[in-house]
Amino acid sequence: MKQKINDPKSAYEYFAAKQAFSTGPAELKQSQEQNAKFSLIDLRKKEDYAKGHIPGAVNLSEEDWKSFKGLSKDSNNVLYGYRQECHLAARAGYNFSESGYPIVELEGGYKAWKDNDYAIEGSGSGSGSAGYAGSSEKTGNSGNSQDYKKSA
Repeated sequence: MKQKINDPKSAYEYFAAKQAFSTGPAELKQSQEQNAKFSLIDLRKKEDYAKGHIPGAVNLSEEDWKSFKGLSKDSNNVLYGYRQECHLAARAGYNFSESGYPIVELEGGYKAWKDNDYAIEGSGSGSGSAGYAGSSEKTGNSGNSQDYKKSA
């Protein structure tokens, strides 16, 4: 069987877009500490948001997407779901950007944030990944890191 070799130009375009439209937990935390302007949107179910969420996040679970609650057209909107394999942020990003909202996806979602032992808010507040396993999310549901939050 012959292995397919990826086209370098296509790879370049893919990774350029990935940097522009995604960020990691460390970069998000740094941007929060620098008081960068952006909206942080938690796409998980309301009960999971209540148990714990990234500080400053607004909950916009899937049944409420049409409300655009918490989204801004004047700055980037950082979206996150449960974890890397969750496609909530990708689906929401597709829908919200189609409606004119600038979007950045938090890679790894809430799990990546907790795995870095960053602070959380909510009834299950604490640090680390303790308590993550209790989420109601089921497996299979479904930017440039430092300047991604600057206004478009």
